[in-house]
Amino acid sequence: MTLTAALIYHRPAPISIQAGIHQWQQAGNIAVCSTGKSISATRFALRDSGLEFDYNVLYTGAVVTDKALQRADEPHPTQRTGF
Repeated sequence: MTLTAALIYHRPAPISIQAGIHQWQQAGNIAVCSTGKSISATRFALRDSGLEFDYNVLYTGAVVTDKALQRADEPHPTQRTGF
């Protein structure tokens, strides 16, 4: 199952994929979604899918988000250096 299939063809993730990802996470592993899609397209594709990833690598690697699709690749404002 790809996010493109979910977006274009409205194909939900099969139960076996959902269960496999959930079991992987329950065993203490991290599940990561990697796609060239944007944050909004990924949010749209994952809505009501039953899938929840620990991290998402989006825009073909340019952005990393947490499971809530909040950017995780930027330092906290108090940790930024002045440029």
